[in-house]
Amino acid sequence: MSDHCLDSYLIMIDIDSYLHIFSSHLFFYRLLYEIHETQQLQNVIQDLLKSSDDDGSHGASESARSTNLMEIYALQIQLYSRLKDNKQLRRIFHTAMHVQGGVPHPRTIALIQELGGKMHMASREFEVASKTFFHAFKSYDDAGDPARLRCLKYLVMASMLHASSINPFDSQEARPYRDDPEIVAMTKLVQAFHNNEIRTFERILQRNEGRIMDDEFVREHIEDLLRTIRTQVLRQVIRPYTRISLNKIARELNDIPVADVESLLVDMVLDGKLHGKIDQIEGVLVKDVERVREGGGNDTAGDNQVHVIGSGADDLISMDGNVPSRSGQGFTKEEYFQLQNCDAIDKLTQTLEDLAMGITSGSGKNIFQQIL
Repeated sequence: MSDHCLDSYLIMIDIDSYLHIFSSHLFFYRLLYEIHETQQLQNVIQDLLKSSDDDGSHGASESARSTNLMEIYALQIQLYSRLKDNKQLRRIFHTAMHVQGGVPHPRTIALIQELGGKMHMASREFEVASKTFFHAFKSYDDAGDPARLRCLKYLVMASMLHASSINPFDSQEARPYRDDPEIVAMTKLVQAFHNNEIRTFERILQRNEGRIMDDEFVREHIEDLLRTIRTQVLRQVIRPYTRISLNKIARELNDIPVADVESLLVDMVLDGKLHGKIDQIEGVLVKDVERVREGGGNDTAGDNQVHVIGSGADDLISMDGNVPSRSGQGFTKEEYFQLQNCDAIDKLTQTLEDLAMGITSGSGKNIFQQIL
């Protein structure tokens, strides 16, 4: 579509009012947007901006001008969102949020806020995205627009991604929709998230309950959601221990690969949320006990119930000095090591007796080789 086409279109409009021209430009823009005429869209936006500037010199009120600006910014944000131009999108979004005096339609405000929330999600600003989606949801609700349910889903997703302890459905605005057929799956999902029920969480996604996975924007963030709840459950699992098998962690995280466990642990170490190291040879996580005792950093083992766990029978040692036995009775750490030493001495004594008997019977050489 050429500039000549645009000029012809404007000539056909028999109007004298700048406001009428502005409305006609909006209509034309939406038509171009639907047919993906990007270059023409940008030209129309410039015409709209000029028209808005002209309104001030032709007696239009400041309120009307601000309202028109919000409509223009909504169009620009749609365009830059489609083009994934986050730099321009962010600039226009912040400009729009500082417009004062206008009375734009709630749906216009909602559209700006929804796309702003998506912009924040793309930049992994999940907490800000959650707040922005909440405002978008309220604006859609005020407009009576069914898009409020879509935006409510995004709000729930963003709140989980920034690991908020607040359930979005506890708010007065969202509570009436928690049992809506389109939303009930998200209600279950956020409950499973807050209860660290990772198997229930993944089952809801796998079954596509409530057609959650039908939304492209939700699908784009599923991996982030899974990583968030796995990290959350991981912190709970390793909290009591100074040493724990990676295989055990993998089982607790719904049987994910050990490589994924290592990736989660590495991120926690780099983020300063865990002090320790991964022993890949032994396949265990080993925490820095001294850092844990001193309460250094934001370690997940900040309490005083720190254990050592392995795959053998003698695998639990707590920081308070008690070692649970298989029967459930506790030993002091000193008693535990005494038992271990006694057991080692008994094994050594038995081996020496077997060696002596072997020498007497003439088979000592073979036994000696077995010991080595």
